[in-house]
Amino acid sequence: GNQILALFNKSVRKLYGVLRTIAEARYGKGLPGNKDTPKLVPLKETLDEVLDDAAEAGNKHLHEQNTKLLDAGKLQRFAINVEDEEWEKSLKGKVPGSGLVSLKKTSNIEKGNKSEKHSKGKKSSKSKPSKRQKV
Repeated sequence: GNQILALFNKSVRKLYGVLRTIAEARYGKGLPGNKDTPKLVPLKETLDEVLDDAAEAGNKHLHEQNTKLLDAGKLQRFAINVEDEEWEKSLKGKVPGSGLVSLKKTSNIEKGNKSEKHSKGKKSSKSKPSKRQKV
C-alpha cells in the first residue's frame, strides 16, 4: 500500500512540473524579455550634486522675490529721518548686543500732528442746549 502511494505522489509531482513549464511558457510570451528592457546607465551627477543645484536654484528664486518685495520706493515711508549726529549719540561708538537703537523722530509731519492734537483737546466755549427745551 505504501509503495503505490509513493509512486502516485511521484507521478503527481512530475505532472505538476510539466503543467507548470507549459503555463510559464504561455505567460512568459506576454512579459517583456531581456531585449525589451532598457539598459541601466549610471547617473552623470551624484544625488548630492543634484540636490545642491536644486537648492541653489531655489535660493536664487527666493532672493529675486525678496529683492522685488524690498524695493526701495516701497520702503521709503519707513525711512528714519535722523541726522548723523543723533546716530552717533545713540550708538555711542558701538552697536548694542540686541541690535536695537532708539531714536527720537523729528519730522515735519510729526510736528504738525502734535499741534493738531493740542488744538483738539481744548473745549469749545459754546454752550450746549438743554435737554428740556421745546422744539
